[in-house]
Amino acid sequence: MKSSALRAVLPCFLLLHAPAAAQEIGVPEPATRALPAEGSAEQRAWKAALEELAASASDPEALTRARSHLARVAWRHPHAPEVLEALFRASGTDADARALWAHAWWGAACDAKGKGKAPKELAASALGEDAFPERLAATRAEALRALVAWAQTRKPAKGVRGAAAYLESLWAREVGRALMEEAPALAETASALDRALARFEPPWSEVIEALEAELTRALAAKDLANGIKAARLLRGLCAQGVFQDLKGPTPPDLSKVSQRVASALERLRAELRAKQGEPLSVDALDAMEREERERFSDEHRDFAWPGIAVSPEGLYRIETSCGHATLLGAADTVERHHRRLVDWYGKDPFVGRPGLVRIVPESFGLEEEGAPFWWAGGFQGGDVTTVKFTCGTIEGLGRTLTHELTHRFDGAIYPGLPAWMMEGRAVWTGGAYGSSFDTSFTPGHASFGGIEAAFIKGYGDAGKLEELVTGKLRDYRDNYSAGYALWVYLSTWEPGAKRLFEPKLLTFMTEVRKGLGNPKGWFEACFCDGVDGRPKDFASFAQGFATFLRGFYWQSLAPWTERYQVKMSKPPSEGYVYEDEAWSWERERAEPWFGQDQASFAAALLLARGNADAAAAAYAWARTVDEWSSEEAQSLAALCEAKKLGEAAWMTRELDRARSPWIARSGPRTLPTALAPLAAHVAALEEAAAAYRARSLAGASYALARRAALLARWWGAELPDPAPPAANAAHALDLPARRLGLHGWVEDDLTGYEERRVKELWYETPDADLFVGRKAPREGTGGFDRASHQRDAFVRSREWIAAGRYTLRLKVHFTTSFNSGAIVLGYGRRDRNLRLHFSAGDFLYAIGQKEELAALESVHVSLHGLRVRDGHLGGALSSRNVDFGRPTSSFEVVLWVDGARAHAWVHGQYIGTYHTVDGQPIEGHIGFAMGQGAVRIEAPTVERLDLSGGAYEELLAPRGFELDRAGAKTSMVELANRAVRGVPLHARGTLAIFVQAPAAGEALDRRQVVVSAQRAADRLKTAIAPYALPQRKIVLFPAALDEAGRAELQAKLGGAESGFELVPHAWTADLRLTPQDDGIGDDRPPFLLFVDPAGVLRAMTPFSGGVKVLPESVKHWCFVFRQRPSGS
Repeated sequence: MKSSALRAVLPCFLLLHAPAAAQEIGVPEPATRALPAEGSAEQRAWKAALEELAASASDPEALTRARSHLARVAWRHPHAPEVLEALFRASGTDADARALWAHAWWGAACDAKGKGKAPKELAASALGEDAFPERLAATRAEALRALVAWAQTRKPAKGVRGAAAYLESLWAREVGRALMEEAPALAETASALDRALARFEPPWSEVIEALEAELTRALAAKDLANGIKAARLLRGLCAQGVFQDLKGPTPPDLSKVSQRVASALERLRAELRAKQGEPLSVDALDAMEREERERFSDEHRDFAWPGIAVSPEGLYRIETSCGHATLLGAADTVERHHRRLVDWYGKDPFVGRPGLVRIVPESFGLEEEGAPFWWAGGFQGGDVTTVKFTCGTIEGLGRTLTHELTHRFDGAIYPGLPAWMMEGRAVWTGGAYGSSFDTSFTPGHASFGGIEAAFIKGYGDAGKLEELVTGKLRDYRDNYSAGYALWVYLSTWEPGAKRLFEPKLLTFMTEVRKGLGNPKGWFEACFCDGVDGRPKDFASFAQGFATFLRGFYWQSLAPWTERYQVKMSKPPSEGYVYEDEAWSWERERAEPWFGQDQASFAAALLLARGNADAAAAAYAWARTVDEWSSEEAQSLAALCEAKKLGEAAWMTRELDRARSPWIARSGPRTLPTALAPLAAHVAALEEAAAAYRARSLAGASYALARRAALLARWWGAELPDPAPPAANAAHALDLPARRLGLHGWVEDDLTGYEERRVKELWYETPDADLFVGRKAPREGTGGFDRASHQRDAFVRSREWIAAGRYTLRLKVHFTTSFNSGAIVLGYGRRDRNLRLHFSAGDFLYAIGQKEELAALESVHVSLHGLRVRDGHLGGALSSRNVDFGRPTSSFEVVLWVDGARAHAWVHGQYIGTYHTVDGQPIEGHIGFAMGQGAVRIEAPTVERLDLSGGAYEELLAPRGFELDRAGAKTSMVELANRAVRGVPLHARGTLAIFVQAPAAGEALDRRQVVVSAQRAADRLKTAIAPYALPQRKIVLFPAALDEAGRAELQAKLGGAESGFELVPHAWTADLRLTPQDDGIGDDRPPFLLFVDPAGVLRAMTPFSGGVKVLPESVKHWCFVFRQRPSGS
């Protein structure tokens, strides 16, 4: 990796930019400021460093060795004044380094007022007497005290003023964090900022009352659109309020609100139905031209005015906000699924009784329709079927519809079925056909994985089976797997010539009410009666069911499972539905917090209705439960401005700019008089930087000037960026690389690692290694424990790793024969983080299926940001198998985070880059999770690179596709998901033809460039002609092409009206498909690129020869970003 080159010339010692100890600013642990404990590796390094310092008078190389030892000490004791003093001394005569270490010492050793007494030698740093370290410690402390005093005057209130005070307090905490980065000794003072922020509670009642008032007003005024919006939002909050596994504070009782809202919404929808008139037919929808379809989708992207259609024979009315294609697809196919169910049930109980299907694009939309569970993908209520559809196909939607319609049929024909049977039958019907055109289900169909899941969950045990049958499950979702397995068993099991339980199924279902008071008794009466070979009691039944489940286990498939391996028809070839509303930007759904998603939509409605105070309260509420939204922040700022709360307005905008760097700055702000010490501290930093510059202390000058610029940006001031200095072996520009977890570890929740959670399944060693997946050191000999238990564990750092540039380095050692886990970055909540998954080892040996352990020679890794859309966008996620080249028991990991991007290397091999879909930075805690097995995390090390990452970017940063540089030999794999520089952007993405420059040493051939560009452009015109894509289209040509060549190229493309922009590039590097490729057929072919609206390269493919169609990888990205967003 490139940053390894820096390590040779930049030992990372400087503490000038240490991040805060946690998301709450907190107080650093005393251990970080104390000297190493006796007998520790750091204590030995400390003694060695002191010996080298003592020998330095006669041995010039001793200082280099001392710095090496001190780096080890600072890894665990970065705030110890004695260590910083020793680093100062180890700088020798390097005045630049001595100045920097003097500032670091004062930052760690000063008191709450910035006072301290420096050692005599330290007091005379740099050239002569240097008063700046002590002076800046004092101005910094004064700035922080002023900030705390000001934040304590921000009081909770209602409306805009309350939201303004909350945002001002949030801004103060972030500025306090920035000051803390210079001086960890001030943490105790800064912690008051956390207490000031903690006074603000989510304004639930204010928002709910405003929504109720809006609903009342709308009903009286017959304002259907706003009435429906308010009613659905209230219903969504009511649904969240009764979720049993809701996270966060307990919400208020909304039962009375729920009753009023249900009645009001029904009334409003009845009036809307009359106003909208007759629904469109499938033929009418199908006949629309492209422009009509897009306009239709734009006009019906809300349930206040949904798209409506009727199925061909009028069996179903469809309502959706997902867009034209979803509406057409559902209306066209729903009756096929209905008739297949009629064939299965043997009758249609809904003749003359049309059903209603509502299709929503997100989970919060299901809540707004009254979803009973947070995790539901759909639900059935009488004749109303509600389903979620996102990032999918119409065939896939059909399976969800079939599942829910099965509940409708069961409710009409077999009312009162137990949950396990209802869900088991619905799961079976949803999977027991191949194509929507199939007229009947496939007899004997079984999902081996579904039945195996029930086996793994232990439903072969009589006790677990009884919980299922009696409806006493701890998790309702077990009805899907275990209920499915039980249904398949009862309906198909035939140990002899006839099916054992099928004859009793009809009786069980038609007379199910006999089991209302005793579900187990009714189950036994039907299936454990000892007649015709059936078991005589429940225990015997459980034994037979256990045998059935075990037969589907992948390692021991029973011979009789062959009869379940039936072939089904293939679904029709189709692609995704490409409409904005049907492509989620949300995280994968987990248990929500009260108000999640709903509060932000409430704010938009209340703002549109002119209720500024309630809108501001709702936005503030959203900030406590949702991820950051630039759009909402700008709306909040505007509300503050309208109320003449100018300070809150610009502070909100600066909070947004810090997280959304593409937001344009609008000039410096005027700090409140009470915060004048902040500006005074920045002025002192600038003065010190100028003085150091005059003394030729490039490193100290750059570090202080950069720190001043970063701090001043919090109030919009734009200070000039200083020129980066040359590398210096005596110091770096950022803090020393330090051990992760210096402030301790916290066991926490993590989605996907909770079902089999074992508490305290981790421990830390005296040498600072972290074991995850075991409670105590392993016993016995050998390299691994054979047993690799499937147990969940997760532990994270207490400290919050702030946004910016940093690296995480560690080594994973396997201690069990099979291991599956994840390294977690940017942990802000259990469902909001970025994960590097890994799995390696011999699974069969671990579960006892073989006796000889295979050599561990590879690991499979993947990056995942938990976004719904990520898995549906080719190339957004990186996944690969890393070959070690030899047997080993460990592998190294390097993760480089740069704002919104995370680059991963495993065992020295580049894995890929993940870029957040919304451009928000990756910040938060760092943790480690295990789902199976146990590992030792050796020396987890965090290194900030906020300053040096800019100063020495060529050495550190993995570079993206930058048109203003020559570049180095690279590949599409290495450029994917990285930022592009120099390519014009567009709200719907950019299509770029990249015409390569000649190889090094070769002259540019004007004709070849013009012809290559013209042919590629002609191919692209032909390829996109059927689609009318809205993306910006550019041709990137070699900058060496002269003016005559450029004019000729423009003319060949068709002039200014061609739709292509010409953009020169200076890139001369070879491009390859993968790092291992020697070349691509055509010597230097043109490439076709898709750059998303955030400027991230998402797809890149050769585009030459006979290619006349849009490559699928590029086409997919274009289509996802094709449709015009509302209001744009």
